[in-house]
Amino acid sequence: MILSGKIKAERIISFFMSLFVFVLLIDSANVIFKIKLPLFILTFVPIILFYPKINKLIYVPIILYSIIIITSVIGLLNKYNTDYSFQLFFLQGFSMLLMLPWITRLRLIEKCVFPAIVMAIIVLSLFVIFIGSNTTLATGIYSVLSNEFEGILMIGKRTFIGIDITAVYYSSAPVLLIVFAYYFHKLMFIREQRGRWVFISLFLAVPLLFGGVRAMVLSFFAIIYLIIIIKLWSLKKWQIFAAFALFLGLCAGVFMLVILLLDKGETSLEVKQVLLNAFYNHVWKYPETLIWGNGVGATFDSLGVRGFNAIQSEWTYLELIRWFGLPLAIVFMLVYIYPIYILFRKRKTQDYAMIISYIFFLLLAGTNPYLYSSNGMLALLLMYNYSLNPYYDTNTAK
Repeated sequence: MILSGKIKAERIISFFMSLFVFVLLIDSANVIFKIKLPLFILTFVPIILFYPKINKLIYVPIILYSIIIITSVIGLLNKYNTDYSFQLFFLQGFSMLLMLPWITRLRLIEKCVFPAIVMAIIVLSLFVIFIGSNTTLATGIYSVLSNEFEGILMIGKRTFIGIDITAVYYSSAPVLLIVFAYYFHKLMFIREQRGRWVFISLFLAVPLLFGGVRAMVLSFFAIIYLIIIIKLWSLKKWQIFAAFALFLGLCAGVFMLVILLLDKGETSLEVKQVLLNAFYNHVWKYPETLIWGNGVGATFDSLGVRGFNAIQSEWTYLELIRWFGLPLAIVFMLVYIYPIYILFRKRKTQDYAMIISYIFFLLLAGTNPYLYSSNGMLALLLMYNYSLNPYYDTNTAK
């Protein structure tokens, strides 16, 4: 009876967790289904009821919430201009980390596959319709996406180094870099079920490639390249070739980075430069920012990019310093870095693949608000789940 009850409990938790992950990936802005919070409660309550034992990871959300609250109080006492609705949104977003004490009892990576397939179908369908339609239909699609699915889907033309492309960007796509690395590594290292790994990898690739975000596309190919090098390195007779390929890849990466940085026609680069100057001006005006920060939601002068009372910029890690001060920003980031430390100690080839993909995700988050969004929380949960759940130690390639 006890065993039967335990199995039922695990199935209930797994079912609601699958729904929750689906909504996080497909409706990240919570504008389609509008059930993100109810699903979180329906997932979290059974976990507490069936697994009352709490492990030491409870200190992670306690530390993060303490940092947020303490610096926000300091900001209030110093009378910094603050957007409290954003502050509330920020606090609510980190509620997902309350699942960390039970993360070893969950399996999240597999639950990302079905929503990724749905996402790929949506992206491909919109891409085909957009490039094959007349101007009126394309304009209508763009209008609907902009008004009804704001924050979830964006479609349009982008120009990279003089090349025009059609982009269909799903806001939760960057999280799939981590999931893609997991399955592409299986494709390279595990002979059994290879067709399955090919199928999943292809679907995961679609939102990453069609999003039109060049950093994400470059990260995708870099992950493939580095996992292939890991495969070659695992074959001792190919180690010299793998080292040479790694050197060439690094040179090519640096060359590509220089070309992108010199692409003066790219508006996003110009915006980032202005926002970097805005951060410098803000710290020069309020030097105490580097010590205790201004608190989450504190505004700054963005030098015309987003007005005088801008809430956030595109430089995520600089924002953490502006909100929390340098010392607490470092503590804050240690929470994100800790899974890398755990995996590096294990040193399986798949662990290296996951580390690589996660580092690229963190790099993407450096110039986009992924880090503290619901998808950033999902990425963090995925990494803690993979690094601490014994299942992934016994069911992955060595």
